[in-house]
Amino acid sequence: MEKNLIIELIEQSVSGFASASDHKRLMEAIAENPEFQEMYDDYSMIWNLSKPRKDNVPSFNPELAADKFKASLIQSPRAKEVSLLPRLMKMAAVFAVSAVAGFLLTQYFGTEDESFVSVTSLQDEQNKVSLKDGSNIILAKGGTLLTYSEKFDDLNRNVDLDGKAYFDIASSEEMPFVVTTDLAQITVLGTKFTVNTLEDGIIEVIVEEGSVSLKPIKSSKSIILKAGEIGVFNNLTKQLYQRETNINQMAWATQKLSFKNKLFDDVIRDLQNYYEVEIAITDERILICPYTSLFINEDIDQILETISNVLKFEVRAESDKSYTLVGGNCN
Repeated sequence: MEKNLIIELIEQSVSGFASASDHKRLMEAIAENPEFQEMYDDYSMIWNLSKPRKDNVPSFNPELAADKFKASLIQSPRAKEVSLLPRLMKMAAVFAVSAVAGFLLTQYFGTEDESFVSVTSLQDEQNKVSLKDGSNIILAKGGTLLTYSEKFDDLNRNVDLDGKAYFDIASSEEMPFVVTTDLAQITVLGTKFTVNTLEDGIIEVIVEEGSVSLKPIKSSKSIILKAGEIGVFNNLTKQLYQRETNINQMAWATQKLSFKNKLFDDVIRDLQNYYEVEIAITDERILICPYTSLFINEDIDQILETISNVLKFEVRAESDKSYTLVGGNCN
């Protein structure tokens, strides 16, 4: 396992912010390399010596933390128990403990200091990230976490992801862009795609443009995904497969709904999923009508009105989230 990833897993674990799968990966790495256990113990000591009391939260001072750590080697204090903080405090702890990550990198690997940037989305709000190479990332709401080095540049285009995100990657033939998750690595040169890490041990990758390589972490197998395809890896069954997919699954990030000779039944389903509305019909014959159009950042009322001009139905708004389509035909 890469040294920077070990540091990141340790800092998340000691601050109480590591997921169950991340903690398991760390324990497996420690079991394979006893040196990592010493790193973990030392990092825990740094964290415990520098963490604030709940009733008095001072600003974090990495130099003071390092001094306390050196003193602790002489005094050999008994490690305190790390209390579990509320989610927001855990997130703040990750940012604070990142400040001393460089100390361990130098201590154990003899490398120069390296700091990491962690960005997360709120439960009910997306977050947009612009990187130095011109790439743009949209983090889906619900607590998606993106981590990357402060030295991210044309020679280092690696990020870690926990959650769901849309990537619009700047093209670079010299340096691929790599997204690492708990289960797999996604490698691209320049393209648009979505990565979704699910809690049941499944990762999904949907490609909008270009091509993407999807490779499970502990496997030599990989697949190449092209535009309009989805790649899925199931960690429980170890299955890796690809197939054509509905590109409108990325509408949450792109604000685009594309229909090309699509049955109106499928059009209704996509509209209901994206706008979170209920759409009823009075004549089932319109469900088999083909429909073609592209909508970009339009509201549901405008879209239904546009479609009604083609399929000849009447739109009846029952409420802000409920519509009935009366009549209609394919002619």
